[in-house]
Amino acid sequence: MKNLLVQQASAIINRILNHKPKKLEYFQDVNGKHTFAKDIAAIKELGVINCFPDETFRPNEKLTRAQMAVIVKNEI
Repeated sequence: MKNLLVQQASAIINRILNHKPKKLEYFQDVNGKHTFAKDIAAIKELGVINCFPDETFRPNEKLTRAQMAVIVKNEI
């Protein structure tokens, strides 16, 4: 998990959940053309993740243990 990016984790999670988002753009730093836009939007709609206070998603950051704990908690 040390090298897993937030955007990659989003794709993995949504491919398990298989949710089709209603819209693609929820974050200032992820537009509809982003490689994982559908996956990111889907897990946002499902309440798995939220934005940072500045309304960004930060898809290129490494996923932290704390973030993974929140994701798991939100899915249980």
